[in-house]
Amino acid sequence: MSNISPRKRKLCDFSEKTVTILVGPLLKSFTIHPTMLINHSRYFRAMLSAHTFKESYEKVARLREIDAGIFQVYITYVYSGNIVLSKHDGGEEYGKDNDSGGVMRFQTLVQLYSLANYLQDINLKNNIIDYLMGPNELLTTGATATAITLAFETNVGNSSALCRLLVDTYLFSCNPKFLQESWKDLPWALHRQSLPWMGSSFLGQDHGVRTPVRGRSLQAP
Repeated sequence: MSNISPRKRKLCDFSEKTVTILVGPLLKSFTIHPTMLINHSRYFRAMLSAHTFKESYEKVARLREIDAGIFQVYITYVYSGNIVLSKHDGGEEYGKDNDSGGVMRFQTLVQLYSLANYLQDINLKNNIIDYLMGPNELLTTGATATAITLAFETNVGNSSALCRLLVDTYLFSCNPKFLQESWKDLPWALHRQSLPWMGSSFLGQDHGVRTPVRGRSLQAP
């Protein structure tokens, strides 16, 4: 659920003039109340509140580099406060019946986190971390090497709570056999962040993993 402070939240006037957000290479159109975007995203707050940006008076913004399906998931969150992991065409919601291993749900969360990072929506980033750390087991069943690589490519850096969570999970609680089999397929950024955590034996044959020496805060900056 959304946890924006009431002091920072504006009540949405649903009679206000809407804005049009054109998303993706095909410029799929989304009609949205600007207050909803401003309440969640620093990116949109700057764009739609400042009259120096043409978007603030044209009421049209273009996000060509954003996936339209992931943006649909974001808008659902903006209006409902819930993270609904649905197929990219806005159709059926992913669940254990159609995504038993959680691969698609994890990949969608990685893409949504990347979008939240781009739009500077800190609350959503924290909510995604909380979701992943919940009882759904997506971290251990749905995180493929491809999805982990995507996470590091789009959220690289020590400041990324998502990347730190992945390092913590796969070096502290993951089966060493997984690391041994998948190490060559995991991104170099994960390798680099992992070095302080690993025993020297990891570089040998058994790929042993030792317990981290200090705790980490996983709240997004």
